[in-house]
Amino acid sequence: MGYRWMSHRPHPLMKDKIGVCISTTAGVGAKKVTKQIKQQMFWWGMSKIYTIPFAVAAMSWEEVNSKKQVKIQTKVTKIARKINNKPTNIRRGLQSKITYTIMKRQQKNNTWNQLDHEYWKDNGWLS
Repeated sequence: MGYRWMSHRPHPLMKDKIGVCISTTAGVGAKKVTKQIKQQMFWWGMSKIYTIPFAVAAMSWEEVNSKKQVKIQTKVTKIARKINNKPTNIRRGLQSKITYTIMKRQQKNNTWNQLDHEYWKDNGWLS
């Protein structure tokens, strides 16, 4: 999916998407994994991205202790409500706007990758 990064050929509809990164582990590493997934979703151009990392110390949902189950369910419900309450017109954050502007400037002067340049031009992003 690297060719779909903002710096190459981002899909026009991605700016209207909300991403959710979910990772569970038996031990450690869930936060690092969701952070990496979130970073990829950012480069794909998603406007809003939520993360849900949990170390569950179990092999199945039934084995997860009840306190942790409640904590997970609470977080998932909270994020689901935020997503459901979002307007259909999702706004890009400042970091996303700045990155897009930098990528646009790069593509205006892009002579090293004609395919990317033409893609940006065909989408009307280089005017």
